[in-house]
Amino acid sequence: MFSSDCRDGACCADFRALLVAPLEPAMPTLAVYSRSDGIVDWRACLDPYAECVEIEGSHCGMAVNAQVYRELERLLERTEAATCSP
Repeated sequence: MFSSDCRDGACCADFRALLVAPLEPAMPTLAVYSRSDGIVDWRACLDPYAECVEIEGSHCGMAVNAQVYRELERLLERTEAATCSP
């Protein structure tokens, strides 16, 4: 278990900096959100560097939501096509 000394100390400084840094604009990124999410406010999921996609479903239901996996598939196909093209 992490102590608060590690979490708040110098050993995790790089990790904390990466958490608050913006995503690289060239990185393929998907932000999936639901306005009916009862746990996370959907507006907190809107990243300006991500492709934001609204789905219908609950917070816990996203892990088994077919729409989420279709969106991930689309992103992976686009990423693969971009990296494999001559």
